[in-house]
Amino acid sequence: MINKKILFFGATSLASEHLVHDLSKKNSVYNISRNKISGLKNIYIDFNNESTFQNLEKIKEKEIDYLIYFSSQVPFSELNSEWSECKKINVYSPIKILNRLNFKIKKIILASSMSVYGSSIKKKINELSETNPDSGYALTKYTQEKIFGIYSKVNNIKFLCVRFGYIYSKNISYKRLIKKIIFKISKNQNLEIINGNKINLNLLHTKDLSIALQKIIKNKEGIFNLSTDKFISINFFVKKILKYFPKYKGKLVKINENSIKKDHLFSNQKINSIYTSNAVKRLDSTIQEIIKKI
Repeated sequence: MINKKILFFGATSLASEHLVHDLSKKNSVYNISRNKISGLKNIYIDFNNESTFQNLEKIKEKEIDYLIYFSSQVPFSELNSEWSECKKINVYSPIKILNRLNFKIKKIILASSMSVYGSSIKKKINELSETNPDSGYALTKYTQEKIFGIYSKVNNIKFLCVRFGYIYSKNISYKRLIKKIIFKISKNQNLEIINGNKINLNLLHTKDLSIALQKIIKNKEGIFNLSTDKFISINFFVKKILKYFPKYKGKLVKINENSIKKDHLFSNQKINSIYTSNAVKRLDSTIQEIIKKI
């Protein structure tokens, strides 16, 4: 894929940290954000300031190949999130943006979330599985999918929706589960693990996200799930970390709730094979990179 004109919303997010730079090597990428990225064409937009949406008019292109949308508010506690805390960024902002586009778009690529399937998954899922958004965040992401999907259909635009698992890299926030566990172990703090063998983290490294998405961005349409086909439990992850802290003195408490079954979430698409072999390998190297920064 070369010489494409791309509008990238959310290019400064963790999920897009590799994708935006990989795409910019051979394409013309507009970064639509409050923050600048070196080497890109930067258009300033503050999602909390409606007047800045007028800056989209600075883009003089008559035709855009791809509109890539990664902008979302992701609360630290997704399961306990409310519609009210996520609706402005995840629902209202996309509507404002789509109403202000004054050029032709060939294809929209939306980054969504596997949370739309709900938190009580009892079976393997693919892109045809029933959705059950049971948190405020999940509901706003499901609504976002419908907004972009309907807009694309009405305006005869190709549409690709990609639902991601747990996005991670060495740059993940300390408030997120992966880095939080590493930090606690490094400080010999007690760790309480609930359903450590039953919940799949559905890990997806940002580099593998970029590799996979670049393979399908041109020719695929519809809904895809991108996640590892490896069942990576919390206990497995903790065991990986403890390998680097053999003298860990904290208390490790494991609590099992039999009411929750294993979640095994992955795509049935062939694209899944592109990055699954790297899941554990990247996990090891990322843990080491995070430890160096602590």
